Amino acid sequence: MSKIIWKHLLSRRWTILRCDLFTRGYVEPLEKYLGIPNKDLLVTKQLEKYSLYNSVDSLKEISRTLIRKLEQHGNYGKKIYKDCLVSCKNLVSISRKVSQGSLSSLKADVLLNRLNSYFKTALNFTPFLALPANYEAYVTDEIKEFIVKKVGNKRAEEILQKLMSSKQHPYQILEQIDLAKIALKIKSKNKIEVSKALKQHKLKYQWLSCYNFDEDEFTQTDFRNRLKVLLDLPIEELENKTKSVVAKVKQDELEFQKAVKKIGLSGMLLNKVNLLREFVFLRTYRIEMNSQSNFYLKPLMIEIARRGNISIAQLAMMLPNEIETLILNKKLPKSVNFNDRKMAAIFWLDNCSYKYVFGNQAKKLISMQLSEVVEEKFIDVIKGTTASLGNTVRGRVRILEKSDLRKFQKGEILVAVMTSPEFVPAMHKARAIVTDEGGVLCHAAIVSREMDKPCIIGTKTATRFLKTGDLVEVDTAKGSVRLLEVSSPARSW
Repeated sequence: MSKIIWKHLLSRRWTILRCDLFTRGYVEPLEKYLGIPNKDLLVTKQLEKYSLYNSVDSLKEISRTLIRKLEQHGNYGKKIYKDCLVSCKNLVSISRKVSQGSLSSLKADVLLNRLNSYFKTALNFTPFLALPANYEAYVTDEIKEFIVKKVGNKRAEEILQKLMSSKQHPYQILEQIDLAKIALKIKSKNKIEVSKALKQHKLKYQWLSCYNFDEDEFTQTDFRNRLKVLLDLPIEELENKTKSVVAKVKQDELEFQKAVKKIGLSGMLLNKVNLLREFVFLRTYRIEMNSQSNFYLKPLMIEIARRGNISIAQLAMMLPNEIETLILNKKLPKSVNFNDRKMAAIFWLDNCSYKYVFGNQAKKLISMQLSEVVEEKFIDVIKGTTASLGNTVRGRVRILEKSDLRKFQKGEILVAVMTSPEFVPAMHKARAIVTDEGGVLCHAAIVSREMDKPCIIGTKTATRFLKTGDLVEVDTAKGSVRLLEVSSPARSW
């Protein structure tokens, strides 16, 4: 494996099967769509921490190709948008289709054909995990430069937020609106069968938590617990919550038009910004559709795991060819060592050549390769993108993961890799919200604006440089988080 300078892109939990699919999807499917593959890509797994890296050179090559196509073909951005919507629809559709009927009665070859149909669709979905974000970055840089020339650095962030507002709500916000409406009916003492309402709510939104197919969907109890948090709010706040979120799309459109007029935005740049607003929605939508796909795929994967006498979590640690052997032979291939795969894994593209390794060998390769990662150095300020403006606030940090949401205390600064619907009760208590990842329509951005909480997203390093108990100052006007006092004086970076 050649020595490459890597740039860290994101970290979150995936599965080994998913890592295999999207690593391979960045070669032929991306080349077929964009005309160029991603030559050098790295996905690492150490215990339950997965990270995605791209070579600096490969990223530049893809960006240059995309920019050239956007400049040469005026409708190329619209093509990406429309094709992404179609790909999302296809992914959900095939996942539902392959899991239909009496799966236990299917012959092995039929079951395998269904699984391969899903794999093919998932591979073709891969380019749309990258291109919308690339387009957003390309246009955002251009519009930022234009805004700064018109109004200066001080007001640039405020204007940019108004220009990048979405024209519609994603499902995760629609779910919150609907749950708040249930709470409002209860508080208003309207006739409502709570269990029935929650059951219907679950059927509509349970898939939101299935970021991977081996993860549990939301239960009725999950929604009931969040409903209890809402019921603690005054009825006026609940009424405002449901009305303001619904009215926000119209208000955002008015603010958008004012911002366009204020900076004199017109012509091709205005067209790019209008399309950008669609892409802002698309970034969240494609992740939601991936979650919905995982939910519908689960019955098929559960049946395959049952036939192999393994758990669905173990199935998620297998590769496509190994799952094929499991289906046809009804036994685990000798190549599968779950202990090695729990420990570490590495998937990489080295000049388009795809390879993977597990266990101790993977740990050694990860250590060797990541010595050349392009990382941001930390002084005492972490920079990100302002998702929700607010007063400058100070507070103690709590690094938050799904497993310890109940530990969060009112008035703390919520710091996480990213947030999801499960984080909402903690977000209500937070003085401010800071994330490593996310675009302007990620979950943290949307919910913080709805709650009117200061929020900075896309810091990349907040969970690495900050620790629970640190005292920080969050300044959304500057998009910065300043470390004022460390929880452990002996700490070093």
